[in-house]
Amino acid sequence: MAKKIDWNLILSYLDGTCSESERILVSEWEKQNENNRIELERIRKIWNSPPSPMPKPDVEYALKKVWRKIDSQMEPEIQIKQVFWKPLENFLHSYILNTSVLKVGTVIIFLFIFYFIFNVTTTQKINEIEIAKKGVEKIFFPDGSTAMADAGSTIKFPESFDENSREISLSGEAYFNIKSDPDKPFIVHANNGKITVLGTKFNIRTWEYVTVTVLEGKVSFNGDKQKNEDGSVTLTKGFMSSLDLNGIPTLPDSLNTTENITWINREKKFTGARLSEVLNQLERWYDLQFILPDKSYLSTRVTIYIENKPIDEILEVISLVTKTNYTIEKNRVIFY
Repeated sequence: MAKKIDWNLILSYLDGTCSESERILVSEWEKQNENNRIELERIRKIWNSPPSPMPKPDVEYALKKVWRKIDSQMEPEIQIKQVFWKPLENFLHSYILNTSVLKVGTVIIFLFIFYFIFNVTTTQKINEIEIAKKGVEKIFFPDGSTAMADAGSTIKFPESFDENSREISLSGEAYFNIKSDPDKPFIVHANNGKITVLGTKFNIRTWEYVTVTVLEGKVSFNGDKQKNEDGSVTLTKGFMSSLDLNGIPTLPDSLNTTENITWINREKKFTGARLSEVLNQLERWYDLQFILPDKSYLSTRVTIYIENKPIDEILEVISLVTKTNYTIEKNRVIFY
């Protein structure tokens, strides 16, 4: 029966550090069968083969990758001025091409450490404001522009805007009053919509789909996923537009523009709207949960005017339209 051998013993045998008795043991193992001899010969060839030469590094390529990495990561946060970067890049380029591989690695590591420290210390803090149910809150942006945000809405914006633009994001509904700055457009990302303005008053609603209504000035409206501006529409005072199912803005419409901002005074007219849309609005304004006999009621079309009044008066109208009764248990309204 063939004996097994400790591979550490073979390595000691090959580097000449084994004892005489260990050398004899390996020799006997080698002579046991042809497979052992072939295996030992294979290991011996690997052991005695010269080390592969280290490939010459493509320093220019590596350095360019480092610069691209730094530029691509820093650009959204801060614009690095060429007056600083270019001399540094030229110096390092000249230095690295005339130095050792070890020093090249050291410089590249230094660049990544520099990027990490610089990026962390310059990253903008993002404010995120969530409007509680039943509430309406006025938001002040760093440039002095303002927004009235409806209950259940969320607005995100940086502590300070950069040199080229003013960008925020909205989920929910808000009425904006934007200070004019032709050199720095104000951009609102609203779900899958993008609204670009210079200075104007407008309303954005994102509850069911993105709808933009302009009360003063002019805005450009397009889908956030559009690859170009060809599908965008320009809205002026008194016009509105919504994103269709493909994320493309509809043609400007002059109907119902004033009705789209009455929510600020806790008033809202729904014309032929789904009951689900009405109940969602009431849920945000009154912090209530609605329970219906079945989901089919949600698609019922209703025309109703909601104003700032006790919830019982509004529920009576809904009960009449849906031909149901209701009961209130704490913050739950149960239709049956």
